Amino acid sequence: MPVEGGAIVTIRGANFDGGPCQVHPHDGCGPIVAFSLQHPDGCCYTSVAEIVSATDTELVIKTRPQVAALTNVNIIARSGGRVTVRGGLRFGRPGFRRVLVPVGFRGEVPGAFGSRWVTELTGRVFYPGKVEVTRTPYSQPAHTVEGPFRFEDLPEHGRGAFVYVPEGEFLDLSLRVRDVSRENENYGTEVPLVTSEETTTAFSFGFLDIPISPKYRQTLRIYNFEGKRAAHVGVRIQARNGTANLVYENYTMPDGPPEEFPAEPGYLEINLTDLLPAGYAGRVDVAVAASAGPRMWSMISITNNETQMVTMVTPTFKESGSIAFIE
Repeated sequence: MPVEGGAIVTIRGANFDGGPCQVHPHDGCGPIVAFSLQHPDGCCYTSVAEIVSATDTELVIKTRPQVAALTNVNIIARSGGRVTVRGGLRFGRPGFRRVLVPVGFRGEVPGAFGSRWVTELTGRVFYPGKVEVTRTPYSQPAHTVEGPFRFEDLPEHGRGAFVYVPEGEFLDLSLRVRDVSRENENYGTEVPLVTSEETTTAFSFGFLDIPISPKYRQTLRIYNFEGKRAAHVGVRIQARNGTANLVYENYTMPDGPPEEFPAEPGYLEINLTDLLPAGYAGRVDVAVAASAGPRMWSMISITNNETQMVTMVTPTFKESGSIAFIE
């Protein structure tokens, strides 16, 4: 199915339209056909189809813009009955795994306190043979890699990028960010690479025990794995030993057209110190929550202003609903 929407799909079965109309929480009045990603909690709708016609045995729908993925098809009848066809429709072309490079830029970038930053995306194909890695499949030439390699096709900014690896191919990738002005003091910081398995469609990410002081700068980075699509995000900050909110702010990530293979993620960057009362110092817990729909990921980078050493704080998922906390 095209990610832009507009495709006509016929679904046949039984009891689609029978019985009195029931009002479904969050869904309205059926029949309803909604698409969702294959989330372990059965959550959440990424688009709801337009009903062209409906009978008790047949639904004709028109798809709306939808993220590129294999989706579940959720059918809600007027009488309140529900059925889910898992993996029922694929939007976009198959064949590639999307990998988020959270921090990536070309060349050397000047930073605070005289720092000079570089990112290094390196990899290795351990078995004999070659693998084609690309930023945007079908629209840009692929980079053919073999053995040890360094991937340099990154944007000029550091707001993240996607690379795509063919399904069924195997290679190892590593991302490191380092300050070359202090390379005699440290080797840099490893930054996680993120695949769809590390993202979630309905989430609250928790980051615990984050230090706030003039010694550090703390940057919250939030990524939309679907590309530059709309998302509503709330950021809550509480004192480590308190329960009252020091901060609760809402943000909207701007919307763009649906892309089958986005080259860059939607991105939101927040300096935590700027949100807190002037002069605040201490340890805090940070929670990031977003509206259901797009797959998201987040991390906090903590930089020592004296040494320029960077610590990346990333979420660890728990099996308790859609809550993710840091250990």
